Amino acid sequence: MTRTGRPLVQIHDGTVTGWHNDIRGPAAFAVAGSRVALAGGRRPEHDRLALTQLSAVRAEPADEYRIMLPGGESLPEACTLTGRGSRLHVLTSTRWYQLDIDDIPR
Repeated sequence: MTRTGRPLVQIHDGTVTGWHNDIRGPAAFAVAGSRVALAGGRRPEHDRLALTQLSAVRAEPADEYRIMLPGGESLPEACTLTGRGSRLHVLTSTRWYQLDIDDIPR
């Protein structure tokens, strides 16, 4: 299988650990334990939310969703996605939304 995504890497106490990843071009990621949410991507995947589970050497795909704003509104292409800890942040031209990885169904 060809690896298409960039590896996920953790540096902790001087030790580097990496996981292969098949999700292409995420704009942001959030981490909670061994769960990683990868958000965004190039068109038409700007609203993708891919959940992965870390195994010994891979970020195994678990589920994939589309990010929607409250009220079912589509995610605008002109927004900023960023992650910090277990939270994904979505910044539109007028609003700031947050999503914790623990609030995403397993």
